[in-house]
Amino acid sequence: MGTAAVLIARKIGCFQRSGKGRVPEMGDSAYAAVNALRLTDAMLYQRLLSSAEALQKIIDIIPSPVFVKDTEHRWVIMNDAMVDAIGEPREILLQKSDFDVFPDEQARAAWASDDEVLATGQTCETEERLTNASGDERVVLTRKSLLRLGPGAGTKFVVGILSDVTSYREAAAHSHFLSRHDVLTGLPNRVLFQERLREAVGHGNREIDNVAVLLVDLDGFKAVNDAYGHAAGDELLRVVAGRLSEVVRGSDIVARLGGDEFGILLRGGPALGLAAERVAVGVCEAVAIPVQLRQSQTQVSASVGVTFFSNPNTGPEELLRQADIAMYSVKRSGRHGLRVYEPELEVGASRQLHADLRHAVELKQLHMVYQPLWNPPDGELTGYEALLRWEHPHFGNISPAIFIPIAEQSGLIGAYGLFAMRAACTAAMEWPAGTRVCVNISPLQLIEDKLLAEVTAVLREAPRDWRSAFPVEREANAPLQADFDAVLARLQARLDAWYAGHVADKEALIERARQLQIETDGPEAVEAAKRLQALWKQAGPAPRDRDQVLWREFRALCDAVFQRREQAYADHAAKLDAAQRAALGLCEAAEAF
Repeated sequence: MGTAAVLIARKIGCFQRSGKGRVPEMGDSAYAAVNALRLTDAMLYQRLLSSAEALQKIIDIIPSPVFVKDTEHRWVIMNDAMVDAIGEPREILLQKSDFDVFPDEQARAAWASDDEVLATGQTCETEERLTNASGDERVVLTRKSLLRLGPGAGTKFVVGILSDVTSYREAAAHSHFLSRHDVLTGLPNRVLFQERLREAVGHGNREIDNVAVLLVDLDGFKAVNDAYGHAAGDELLRVVAGRLSEVVRGSDIVARLGGDEFGILLRGGPALGLAAERVAVGVCEAVAIPVQLRQSQTQVSASVGVTFFSNPNTGPEELLRQADIAMYSVKRSGRHGLRVYEPELEVGASRQLHADLRHAVELKQLHMVYQPLWNPPDGELTGYEALLRWEHPHFGNISPAIFIPIAEQSGLIGAYGLFAMRAACTAAMEWPAGTRVCVNISPLQLIEDKLLAEVTAVLREAPRDWRSAFPVEREANAPLQADFDAVLARLQARLDAWYAGHVADKEALIERARQLQIETDGPEAVEAAKRLQALWKQAGPAPRDRDQVLWREFRALCDAVFQRREQAYADHAAKLDAAQRAALGLCEAAEAF
């Protein structure tokens, strides 16, 4: 134990002897530890505090790592928890600095926060990384404060307390990874693919930085699923994902966009056109190799659509749509191959899909998928976005970028939007309360006044407070083909009025229950309260917080009616019992007489 440690111990003892109730410079943790050692013998307590060994015993009680450094960044005191965190004996660590123990980058970060505390005198809280003697890197939250024991230069020290937050950071990173990666294949998912595509398009107007997008759809995948089951289908998807990753460079992006559809993002120079076609050919060849599953061997092929970023006004969504058009052109031509997007492909795709789309609802080809929505800071799941999908019997899964514009052009978008809202609300009824569900609405739907009636009708079918779970909002970049905000305001007003009507109905039931306390008594009151409870169950939902308040008031009034009737029965029974006892007494008296 060095001179600095003795000085600190004596200073703490002086504070205690001077009558001050706490140790101001050592922080709350040390103060709690000192209080834990209060003894009944005051003389013994002060003698104990006057020694450096006593100070060491005090800070060793603290479960969090604690250390004290001098102005030269050398450790002069550290508790057992700090010794365990570093993994070296205390005798080796004392009088050493961070550069003697940790990697240079970590040591520089530690010294920087030390210098800030020594220079400003202010408490500094930073997140640092420490690699212990076993080579394990830990993430710690370090809180450092200045300890001044006198006017001299050698009386300033840095007191630090560490908190290991490695597990929390790992959990947050894992949640962030899951929100942007496909669990089955480990590949980036649609969210991360679109993020990378937006970044590429944002830099794509540079002459040397061209962008190519490839969409890959597996031919025959549904047959494998139907014949061998979903487990075999999942195994096939993992094999294909590995093969696609081997075809491209390490800097390229391969993502699973959903189902049996994959996306590939390539970036390069002027020769990217030829390179993209070579990659597409390689994809077709790799996918066509037979796959040995657990039950048997199977084989699928790939239809690949290719498009290039050639116009600065072309956005990421348009690139995906063009690649979709090219891919479905391959499927119409017999599957297994590649096609580069050309504007002429739009006409052929539109005609056939336009005809098939009219019967998709009746043939039950439409279905919903639900994409999780995560809260970025903590990775918490906040809800789901409901996405409409079309599984064509011949072309497989048709991208929304293809069939939504066709539905808008053909006047079918209203019926499809109603289908999506009804399906999403039905599915969300099984989710925990408070889970949000977002349903996309086409701007063309907002032109029609009947959307207001359709939304309220769908919500009325699902008796639940949807104002928090089904928010009315629009994306900032949504195309405004009508007075978007005005229509949304009308929709919100309609929902508010709908809930207000339910509140008024329930308040009327409460008033009727209150009247029962005054006007009615006996069995009639009980029957009337039961009828009111039945009417309450039939009433529509009110906003959740308001509904709970109303229900508590209504239940209390009904319970009072029931309790009053029970009390009446009890009083009546008591009177009968008293009369019976009196009659028995008279009988006994008469018999004695």
